[in-house]
Parts: sequence; C-alpha cells; structure tokens
Amino acid sequence: MQRLLARLKAAVVFPGQLRVVTLADDAESIAVAAGAALAEAPRGGVVVAVVGSDPAVAPALATAVALGAPLLVLVSGSGADLARYAAAGWDVATTDLALPVTRPTVCAAEVVPAPRTAATAWEWPPVRLPTLDAWRLTPHRDLDAALGDLAAREARIRLVHATPPWSSAPVSSATLVAAAAHAGEGRRMVWRLPAGVDLLGWLPALRMIGARQLPVTLLCAAADAPALAHWRALPGWWVAAPGDLGETVAVLARALSSDDCVAVLLPAAAKSDTVPPWPAGEAHEPGAGRWLASEATPRATIVCAADGALAALAARAALATVAIPVAVLQCTSLHPLPVGDLLAAAAQGPLVVVDAGAGSSGLAAAVAVEAPGVAWVGIDAWGGVAPTAADIAAAVRTVLVS
Repeated sequence: MQRLLARLKAAVVFPGQLRVVTLADDAESIAVAAGAALAEAPRGGVVVAVVGSDPAVAPALATAVALGAPLLVLVSGSGADLARYAAAGWDVATTDLALPVTRPTVCAAEVVPAPRTAATAWEWPPVRLPTLDAWRLTPHRDLDAALGDLAAREARIRLVHATPPWSSAPVSSATLVAAAAHAGEGRRMVWRLPAGVDLLGWLPALRMIGARQLPVTLLCAAADAPALAHWRALPGWWVAAPGDLGETVAVLARALSSDDCVAVLLPAAAKSDTVPPWPAGEAHEPGAGRWLASEATPRATIVCAADGALAALAARAALATVAIPVAVLQCTSLHPLPVGDLLAAAAQGPLVVVDAGAGSSGLAAAVAVEAPGVAWVGIDAWGGVAPTAADIAAAVRTVLVS
C-alpha cells in the first residue's frame, strides 16, 4: 500500500494534494472521500479512502457512482469484497492502476483498520457569499424559486436536490455525508429533501456531521422530521422551524452565512392571513423566537412551534372574548430555544406550551430542560391529533384558576 501511495503522491499536480481518508466507519470513509474528491480532482489532487471489509457500504458505493467521484478506495478482504464494488459499478484495478483516477475505483491492499476515536470538529476555509444579504431582502414567490435565485447569484452554493451531479445521487444518508464533506471544500451545500424521507435512520450520519461540524443545511418537511428530542441529542446542530416563506428565507440567510450544521423544518403549507407575515427585511438569529401576538399585561403566554401557531392564535382570539388577554410566542429556533423570550414571558404569567406531537419528546420537554424553574403547563397531541384552539384555550383557563 505504501508503494501505491507513493505513486499517487508523485502523480499529484500542484495545487492539489494527496488526501487519505480513514475513519472508523467504512461507509463514512467512502462518502467523505467522494465529497472531497469532487473538489480535489479539478485542482490536480487525489483522494484515497482506506477501508476494511465491512459489507454495509452499499449506499456509499451507490452515491460515489452517481456523483462520478474520481476517488480510489483501498480495501482489505477477499475477492468477494472487490466483487461487491464491481457490482455497484466501480472499476476494479490492480496496484499498477492507470493514473489519474477518473471515476470510483477500488483496489485490494493490505489495510490496517482505523482506530475508533471520538469525532472532533474540523476547520474549514471561509466562504464568502457577497450577495446573500441582497437575496434575503429580495421578495420571493416560493422556496424553490428563492433557492434557484440564490444558486444563480452565488457560485459557491450547491443545491443537492437540483445541481448535477448531486441531483442524480440517491436520497440516502451516504449522499448527505458526501455533501457535508464537499461543503468543507469551500462550498455551501443545501439539500431540500423530498417528502417522506425517514430521517430516524439517518441519525448516525447526522451525529457524525454535527460532531465534525461539516457545514451543511438540510431542509425537510416538519412532518418528516424526527422528534425534537432526537435533534437535541445530536451534537452541533441548530434546528429552526420557520412559519412562512419570509421567515424561511431569513433563517436560510443566517444559516448560509455561518459554518453551522442547520436543519430547517418547513411548514406544511402557506399560512392563512390570520398569522402575521414575517416582517420584510428582518434578520433571524439562532435562539430567536417570534412574538405573534403581545399584550401590555398578559395573564399567560401560549408558547408554540410553527405547526401550532394557527391554533394558538385562534385560542387567543377566543380568550379575548371573555376578557383573558394572552400573548403568543412562536419558537422559530427549536434548538437552541429562545430562552430569553421564555424567561421574559414567564415573569408576566404562566406559560402554556403547545406540542403538535408528544410533549415528552417535543417542545415541552425542551422548555423543561432549557428554562429550568419556569412555571409552565403542557398540552400535546391526543390519539395523534394536535391540540385544537378549544383545547389550548381550555388549558389556559385551567392554569389561571389553579
């Protein structure tokens, strides 16, 4: 293997480098190498992944082929291991392989497995998007058009769902890892996932990405997202749930101006006129909430995420008819929570925390952890049905007389 690496190093053209990826997980090694190779090869470099004979690499092999990533994998094992790569569309080479490598290629070698070590954050080159602020201030008709406009403005933006070769890659956690690794090459990767993706199976990849601070922005339908408790258990992720297009654009502008790992949970549909639109041109920050309704002297505050905002505002209107003034705070940032706003609201009266799902793993549980000592009661889904305005109003009246 050392002789082969020496050959590869001699073939590198400045300013490229020979980069060897050897992580404890073989599939992650291949996916990371694939993402890096798409940036390294055009500048004359070579990326090599050194792996063992783990059979659970099929999704990573498919991603590398779809991307056409010019990387070399050195694998230990039998002929059956090489056959697995060949069946996935990889080239199989000997140690005297022709250079440069132009597509996914595997070669047998004596491999020493990488030691299992804790993932640590990596450092990335800065990425400057000079038109990002102007994009945030531009009116947009829908999210896809807004993202397309941004990608047209900024050469360093890659839309995984719309930019070849990424758009031809399978929707899998391996593709997410490859995209996140490519982001570390001076790009900003944005992936709007199709409806119905089960992200629970992607939690190991999400954990690795967050621990290494691979700067990727993931957009998914709020209904497809794992419970908030899962996101809060992952290192390094900022989770936001904007309520409308204007707020989504503001969240994305902040995310893409940073090196953060960001999950944006998209609303199911455009809200009705009963929810105030996001103020034009206003910026957003992690850990920020949004006051949908305020009162000079509220008797209570309804705390919700975007998926409970309509019901919360309807409950407020119903309570106003019986002279019970309440405020409504939407937690756009779900992790971290808008703790400052929660403490300010709790100083004026009790909090009624609304969960569209299970409170034990959702917003109520997060409030209990991030704002200890704050008085609150929770109301969540019953039989899979989110709380209605009547349910929320009843909860407010109950807490006020208790």
